[in-house]
Amino acid sequence: MNIIDIIEKKKTKQILTKEEIGFFIDGCVKKTIPDYQISALLMAIWFNGLNDGELFYLTDFMIKSGKTLNFESDQKKLIDKHSTGGVGDKVSIALAPILACFDFKVAKMSGRGLAHTGGTIDKLEAIGVDCFISLDQAKQILKTNDMFIIAQTNDLVLADKILYALRDVTATTDCLDLIASSIISKKFAINSDYIFIDIKYGLGAFCKTIDEANELKKRMLNLAKKFNRHLKCELNDMNEVLGNSIGNAIEIKEAIAYLKNQLSQNNSFKILMDNLVAEILVETKQFTTKKEALISLDQLLKTTKPFDKFISWIKSQNGNWQEIINDSYFQPKYEYQLKAKKAGKISYSSPVDLAMVSVGLGSGRMIKDQPIDFQAGIYLHKKNHDQVSLDEPIMSLYSSKPIDQVIIDKADKTIRYET
Repeated sequence: MNIIDIIEKKKTKQILTKEEIGFFIDGCVKKTIPDYQISALLMAIWFNGLNDGELFYLTDFMIKSGKTLNFESDQKKLIDKHSTGGVGDKVSIALAPILACFDFKVAKMSGRGLAHTGGTIDKLEAIGVDCFISLDQAKQILKTNDMFIIAQTNDLVLADKILYALRDVTATTDCLDLIASSIISKKFAINSDYIFIDIKYGLGAFCKTIDEANELKKRMLNLAKKFNRHLKCELNDMNEVLGNSIGNAIEIKEAIAYLKNQLSQNNSFKILMDNLVAEILVETKQFTTKKEALISLDQLLKTTKPFDKFISWIKSQNGNWQEIINDSYFQPKYEYQLKAKKAGKISYSSPVDLAMVSVGLGSGRMIKDQPIDFQAGIYLHKKNHDQVSLDEPIMSLYSSKPIDQVIIDKADKTIRYET
């Protein structure tokens, strides 16, 4: 068996066998297949796709390329959640303590941000959370605190790290088969009882249309069926920033505001959170209807339990919990407010444009391992189609360094005045 024959097969739209896919993944991990041949097969897959059988074998061999993790969860159900990315997505940070309050356990591994997508790990590091604790420590925290969020370990799904890095530099990141195998292999390497995947679509997402998102959902559900795992996919619109904040510490602030029941009913982050929690509660048979689940969630949010659980978790991972209690973790040195140049309705060019302004302020990175400014970010006083008066604040820019006029101009160009 040789890799050239396998590339040729996929190039000519033939179906790869289980053995051929196994040979390919083995060669990736053992480095017996060079990057240029891995890249060639990735591009052939991008053009010609995989059938259900090929996708299953690829995902299966990817899972087996590294360790699998088994967390003891006593009698409590172990929940995992994944989002396909987006701008202003701080869902995991608020969701984990809420689920822990409902007597679930949450064992979650997350990543850093790159370009316009923010990373959960970066956001948690903004409040001093140690996301690089050992798996033994994580297991202990899960036992005592019912939840943890840590960085992805290097020995899990080894093949995905290789394929992901090459997809990133060969214009094959947007292949639905490769997205599905990448996400599912990482999720199924952990023994979660239920996995919930938030598939974003729109201007700020990988899937630009709802049809694409449905195609990705179909692939993931097929894989779950073949692996006999409990998976639920929800589609969510990412044509607009989720909530009002973009950044790191500033997004923690909005997540905490949710836990303290301080967000308005029309905040898009609150709406998504409420719906997601209700879906999880119904899917796991805690409640029979979404209405009952929402009533129970509303009652919980009127107590201090979600915030107390959050503090307890942050403490357990050595975070700056006193700064959170004192509300002193978000104190940017510089702020610039963009105000309305005329009265009327406004909208923004795209969530990606806003995210890139935030990156320019220092909140994100364009190259791997680039240091970031945890205080940098954007607060949107107004969202799409909101009414503004002359000189009313539209958005605030924050940074630890003086804010460059180039960034201010870039931010200004994202604002559209509707006629």
